[in-house]
Formats: sequence, structure tokens, C-alpha cells
Amino acid sequence: MPRSPDPIEETLELVAAGRGVALLSEGTDEHYARAGVVFVLLSGGLTCTTAVAWRRDTRPVLARALEALDGGDVL
Repeated sequence: MPRSPDPIEETLELVAAGRGVALLSEGTDEHYARAGVVFVLLSGGLTCTTAVAWRRDTRPVLARALEALDGGDVL
């Protein structure tokens, strides 16, 4: 299968083809709804945490953007 320029599109195509499942952010269904894919919210108090890691000396723009989003609490 050729690589898609949009990794979410590629992931959902694989799910629709029955070749996998995916854990995606809430709201993805609003932008990427398609036949053959069912979006189910986590229930029972389940949550998913996302982490971002980068080398401190290579991504200063990313660090500043994350600090702005997080209120300045990025290490």
C-alpha cells in the first residue's frame, strides 16, 4: 500500500480494510468519518495520555509552542 501524506488517513484506511484498530483523539470522527470505520469513545473512566519527546537542542520552536499550550509547564 503506498504511503499516504496524511498518517490518519492511512491509519483509517487500514482499519476500514480490517487490518487493525487505532486509538485516536476524540473528534477525529468529525473530520475523518468513513464507511467501514466505527469510532467508539473510551468508557468506564478510561483515558489516554499523549507524550511528546524531543532533543532539547533540536526543537526550540516545538518547546515554545508546547509551553504556550501548557501554560509554561514544559520541562
